[in-house]
Amino acid sequence: MMAVEQGAQDYVIKGSVDGPRLARILAHAVQRKRAEQKLREEEARYRVLFEESPDGIVMLDPTTLLPLEFNTQALRQLGYSAEEFARCRVSDYEAVENPDETRAHLKRVLREGRDEFRTRHRTKGGEIRDVLVRAQTIRLAGRDAIHVVFHDFTERRRAEERVRQSEKLATMGELLAGVAHELNNPLTVVIGQAALLCKTATGTPAAARAEKICEAATRCARIVMNFLALARQQPSERAAVSLNRVVQDTVELLAYELRVTNVEVHFALADDLPSLWADRHQIQQVIVNLVTNAHHAMSEISSLRRLTFTTWHDATDGRIVLEVADTGPGIPPEIRARIFDPFFTTKPPGKGTGLGLPICQGIIEAHGGTIQVEDRPEHGAVFKVRLPVKAPLGVEREVVAAEELAPVPAKTILVVDDEPEIAALLVEILSRDGHQVDAAANGVVALEKLGKQTYDLIVSDMKMPKLDGPGLYREAETRHPELRGRFVFLTGDTLSAATLEFLEQTGVPTLKKPFTWETVLNVIRRVAK
Repeated sequence: MMAVEQGAQDYVIKGSVDGPRLARILAHAVQRKRAEQKLREEEARYRVLFEESPDGIVMLDPTTLLPLEFNTQALRQLGYSAEEFARCRVSDYEAVENPDETRAHLKRVLREGRDEFRTRHRTKGGEIRDVLVRAQTIRLAGRDAIHVVFHDFTERRRAEERVRQSEKLATMGELLAGVAHELNNPLTVVIGQAALLCKTATGTPAAARAEKICEAATRCARIVMNFLALARQQPSERAAVSLNRVVQDTVELLAYELRVTNVEVHFALADDLPSLWADRHQIQQVIVNLVTNAHHAMSEISSLRRLTFTTWHDATDGRIVLEVADTGPGIPPEIRARIFDPFFTTKPPGKGTGLGLPICQGIIEAHGGTIQVEDRPEHGAVFKVRLPVKAPLGVEREVVAAEELAPVPAKTILVVDDEPEIAALLVEILSRDGHQVDAAANGVVALEKLGKQTYDLIVSDMKMPKLDGPGLYREAETRHPELRGRFVFLTGDTLSAATLEFLEQTGVPTLKKPFTWETVLNVIRRVAK
């Protein structure tokens, strides 16, 4: 009896053992040993799967919702140590607006045996993670438990969101490209005619009015270019720029609003910054947007409001760094990953479009740089912009009127554009500079004129019916090889990859619509000299 009490499961009574009975007892003992061995192996396999699972696994007490067991991945996902997590209830790491939803799901598990639902977890460090939960009731060591599997799909959701945003931006880019083409043509006419009026009405009230018209139209043109930068389709107008000067000039423009709202401005600008190859107006818009966001964030606090601008040259990778730091409340971790998403805003309706930071990102990335946000506890948000000093490869060969070139002897010039108003404007500008100018409505008509007369220069639009600019160039190159290097192209909107490659291969300079009087003359003088 002592042996039985100590766990013996098979025994025989002396004097009552025969061969068949002993065989049965031995067979039962062997089967039991095999079953025990199989059970140990299965438990070992389960333990391996439990610990090596890519998902977090937690066994919950159905009454207290405290963990009975958990694997290492659950600790990794939530950022707790084993000792800390052993004291965590579900409510300690759930990050849903309505905690009753989670409790309702767990009650359903107890009632129906299983459930599957999506929720959000908050890690120990405050990061919000998207989680798919699969839960079911089990028996664990003789007691009821809830077996919960946490599948973290945050990265997949973010990747899907990036794809959606990419598709949205691609659609937006196509829309804006069409809008740009439709707007830039009339804007070209408005700016050009206003400039002509300024020259013909010098010293009269009409000249001052024409100057205001030109400034307003130019502003509209910059808005179009900035939206195209958002869609990652607009090359910038680059020149050597002093970043420190842009920062100081921009802050000066906003100084009154900052001063009346008690915002202190501090500068820590490096003296040895090299010139930046950038579009001054676009970089200025980035700074304006960052200052506007910081100003709005600091309006929510009554303590010190300070805006700090820091610049330095990172010689290790040839980049200039700009930091814009505020003393606002900072950016909550749960929205930090979304602040550059188009149309995402935390401002109330009517107070923000959600396009400021995406436009900043589009502009900076178009310049070959990066923009990131950091959150410094108790010190607000810091936006860090890194920009390359040198011009990136593939920059559009646009001629910028940085200096006025000397006039050249009169040339015969053929203007090719399907927009009559633009063609007429170019004819007038070039004629006033002393050139003999003809116009053609498309590439086919241009080839006919080239077959009848010799021209020194061809100024052609890129997009035209019947025969476009590149098609005209290739035909002219074959029929009139002397015209190679004597072309200037007009561009009114975004350029396809094939067109950009064509311009890079041929080296043909481009004149972007809307253009100014000076830019037209400079590009002609530059090509004709």
